[in-house]
Amino acid sequence: MYQKIIEIKDKVIKKIKDNNLIKRIMQALIFGIGGTVISKALLMLFNIIVARILGENQYGVYSILNNTLQTFTVFAGAGIGITLTRYVALYRDKDKQMAGILIKTLLFVNAMLSAVISIIVFILSRNISNLISEQIDITIYIQVTSFTIFFTSISLILQSALQGFEAYKKIAIIQIASNIITLIIGILITEIFGIIGTISALLLLQIISTVLFTIIIRKIIIKKGIKLQFQINDTVKEAIKKVAIPAFLASVFVVPLLWITNFVFTNKNGYNEFAAFSVCLQWYTILNYLPQQLGQVRPIYTQLYADGKIKELNKTIKNMILMSTGFATIVSIVLMIGSKLILKTYGEFYTAYIIPFIIMLVASIFYSIQSQYGSFFQAIGKIWLCLILNIVWAICFILCFALLHEKGALGYTITYLISYVIYSMISSITFYRVMKESYKKGKNIEYYKNEI
Repeated sequence: MYQKIIEIKDKVIKKIKDNNLIKRIMQALIFGIGGTVISKALLMLFNIIVARILGENQYGVYSILNNTLQTFTVFAGAGIGITLTRYVALYRDKDKQMAGILIKTLLFVNAMLSAVISIIVFILSRNISNLISEQIDITIYIQVTSFTIFFTSISLILQSALQGFEAYKKIAIIQIASNIITLIIGILITEIFGIIGTISALLLLQIISTVLFTIIIRKIIIKKGIKLQFQINDTVKEAIKKVAIPAFLASVFVVPLLWITNFVFTNKNGYNEFAAFSVCLQWYTILNYLPQQLGQVRPIYTQLYADGKIKELNKTIKNMILMSTGFATIVSIVLMIGSKLILKTYGEFYTAYIIPFIIMLVASIFYSIQSQYGSFFQAIGKIWLCLILNIVWAICFILCFALLHEKGALGYTITYLISYVIYSMISSITFYRVMKESYKKGKNIEYYKNEI
């Protein structure tokens, strides 16, 4: 029996080594998911400890600040991350000169945008504080967050470029190292300085990540013989027009919308209720982040589509969807069973929110389905389609939120569930239509090469 298991293992390893596609996918999954599990576990531990140190009200303030950071990072990023991943995957081997132009030009554009957005947030910090809540002045916290926006945006763009190079292992190592440093230093300065220490820890995390990502990507560029050049040529313009702009517009209908509904919810229900919802949202985000790592295979989707290998592409994406959904479902069930114990780690106050917690876990299953379709559409250049789907989701979300937000965390979590059930269903239908169309056109490989 033992010998048979060894033989099966050897056959699997041989198949992976002999099949380049499987090997690339396995590297993306092992390091993407492995790195995410460890880094997010560290971040979750940090959040649990911080929640107990700060208390419900201050933790609610910290949560809304974190959401503000994510919102303005979307504007600073302007869809450049998705653009870099896609075009680095396309040109890294076949046209190194173009790869160098795209990397330097898009990184420069991102740095300028990030600086502008950070300065605007700093200047308008008091106005943003009043917009979020008139009860507590959080101007100084927003000013610190404005610096974090700059480094977060740069860090994410560098990470996107590394994904284009399929440097999954290096990304995982940096994420883990950055979160370990943040956990140790963040808890210490939170104990000493309170919430200002917590948001300073976020700033530290992004500075460290930016420095490490910069070092790694510089080494890869030198090793591959890619020369960086700043040039706004037709390819750069096409990348911005076909990918960056629609990707940015698509994200605008998600993160900023959630930021607005968050402060509307906070003004109506208070920071304590938002703190409870934020805990539910954290675990929802953790479950989403892991399936999102499967999206690291986007460069593989891009190349399969460009080469007209539609059957292979179809099989790969379906396997990713099954893997993502299966993982989210199993982990959600485990977390549901231990929901009371999990919430109690944050404090006794949070144990009254078991039902909203479970609802968000169910919502995460549907999000895991939709996220795989989203990665596929991005990889094959259907970015405007992503925008349309996000608009449909936004309409559903707004309608549900308008009807349910007065019911507190319960109503807010139900809003997430309903909107993502509808979103995943529409994405599924759209996927099958796109694949059907691709099969028809797949007879002419040049079609794909020209479209890309």
